[in-house]
Amino acid sequence: MLIYHYDVATGVFLSSSQADHSPLEPGAFLIPAFATDIAPPVAPEGQQAVFAAGAWTLEAIPIPVPQQIIDAPETLFGGPTVKEVFYGDQ
Repeated sequence: MLIYHYDVATGVFLSSSQADHSPLEPGAFLIPAFATDIAPPVAPEGQQAVFAAGAWTLEAIPIPVPQQIIDAPETLFGGPTVKEVFYGDQ
């Protein structure tokens, strides 16, 4: 039996694998946490399958926001700024 794994925090589909047979119940399969035997829908470009409340949905893939360098002031104890620590004395 094929099972489908999803991310614990976001529910985003990760991968599929074969379920293990139960050693205690003949004919039964073991489905681990954060996996389901419900097949996800095929996600078109720009979307991803998300599992929540027992069902798959399609959602837009979020666009990552670039991180910006923040110049921090001198510390209270007269230490270097964040910029100096990470980029040297410029």
